[in-house]
Amino acid sequence: MKSKAMIGLLFVFILVSLFSGAVYSEIEFLKEAEDEDEDEGILIVGFKENSVLKFAGAEVGDWLVTYNGVPVKSIKHLGKLKKRVKTDKVEVVVLRGKEEIKLTICKGFLGVFLTEEEMKSEGVIITGFPKKSEMKKAGAEAGDKLVMYNKQKVLSVEHLDVLKVLVKTDNVEVIVSRGGKEIPLTIPKGFLGIYLKDIVPEHKRDKDAVIIDGLGKLEWASGMENSFLACLYLLDQKFGQKISYIDILGLSGYGFRFAFHKDLCPSSPDATVPRDIGSEIMEKLGYEFEYVFADSFKHAGKNKKSKEDMRKMITKSIDNGWPVIAIDLIEVAEWGLITGYQKKGAELFCRTYFDKTEGYEIAEKFPWIIVIIKSKKKVDLAPLYRESLKVAKELYNTKKYKDYYSGLAASKYWIEFLQKKKNFRGKKSVRYEKMHANWWIYISLLKARGLNAKYLSNNKEKFGVHVPSIEILSELCKKEAELLKKGTKEVPSRWEHKSPKVWTQEKRNEQAKTIHEFLRLEHEINKFLIELTK
Repeated sequence: MKSKAMIGLLFVFILVSLFSGAVYSEIEFLKEAEDEDEDEGILIVGFKENSVLKFAGAEVGDWLVTYNGVPVKSIKHLGKLKKRVKTDKVEVVVLRGKEEIKLTICKGFLGVFLTEEEMKSEGVIITGFPKKSEMKKAGAEAGDKLVMYNKQKVLSVEHLDVLKVLVKTDNVEVIVSRGGKEIPLTIPKGFLGIYLKDIVPEHKRDKDAVIIDGLGKLEWASGMENSFLACLYLLDQKFGQKISYIDILGLSGYGFRFAFHKDLCPSSPDATVPRDIGSEIMEKLGYEFEYVFADSFKHAGKNKKSKEDMRKMITKSIDNGWPVIAIDLIEVAEWGLITGYQKKGAELFCRTYFDKTEGYEIAEKFPWIIVIIKSKKKVDLAPLYRESLKVAKELYNTKKYKDYYSGLAASKYWIEFLQKKKNFRGKKSVRYEKMHANWWIYISLLKARGLNAKYLSNNKEKFGVHVPSIEILSELCKKEAELLKKGTKEVPSRWEHKSPKVWTQEKRNEQAKTIHEFLRLEHEINKFLIELTK
């Protein structure tokens, strides 16, 4: 049986876009000190042609120890330091033997240094487009390889960021490759409007590798934004009754759900918090499973295990033919699937939203929560449609689940939260995270209501109630999605803005007005839910 402990994500990132950290076009290759807790810096292991650091006087074997006056702890730390620079020139210090050497370079020319996998990048591929896209307008298509930008070969997603900065003209020529044919396109400089991923070689599978093949991909561009429900969808496509993602979202009640943490936490859209409807729908679909928590995780539930015990459970599950749902495998705390292992479990194959290969990735981190599946039985789906309306009514009319406001109360609390200036004071970094969390909650709600409208209209005959009422419910959810979409201009994101200054009180007040109108529609929906579930 599953653990009943409710879990909160510490960090949630969403779209893979062009707004990741920058890398200069002639990229310096670095290796971190073995102990990142020590301020040893980063070892320079090589240069490419016209390297900025090499031009300034750095040599292979030097350690980059300070950047802009701050000791460098790791490549990741260096990326953070770069974002804080306000001047055009930056002083760095490299250590050569026992001699410290000061060098001056241009701001931004270092970028986010490549990891080993990124060093193997064979270019970038377009995975999708947002609503407004200059590249799509020019003729690009999903699946195209982005070959050239402003007459420069594109090496990686991060590399492209820097090429964009170096453009001096109003328009720029790009070349995409489609079916072996190169296609030139002309677009305005700046925002391209594309979702990209690096093309890297597939991971080598050792002779001892144990793999569960045939599990689909997790991608933001696929429209499956809820990572837990998306993992369940992939599982059900292979082992279950092949239920669509929209139906899983609808049957779980997630399409009607809205939760808001009292402190504006980005975990609010997760299907496993505050009420674990992710686990509820797994049980309803016939899965027997259990949650397992790392004993080092401070919010762990009762079923706590050591890292090694968890690893043994993962390999045993794979040996039995069952993937493992897990959180925080690559980059950030999103749900993914462990799909295999090699080197006796030291390396875990997986599917995540941050994969770079077409095949299974190898996890960069060990998860702090796993879901072990034990069995799956076939179930009758028919009663679940009517039951989803009952779940929806409960979600709408339960004021709070622990620290999360729910349903009607959540919308009301969100409005009040946005209108209080004191909630948005403090450090710039804290305000920036709140801006991002607000955007993620808003967009997740927009997407959920839009898909819920489709769930209702696609299955209107299956609820066993007055069909015209279901049609009205669908229309109301559609209106909510349209209302929220119209209001997105007042909800800035970190993907388009580098400072929280854009998120003014005026914008928050305008967003509050949108949520107020949303709440009016929520009350209408609730009246129908109460009537239909008598």
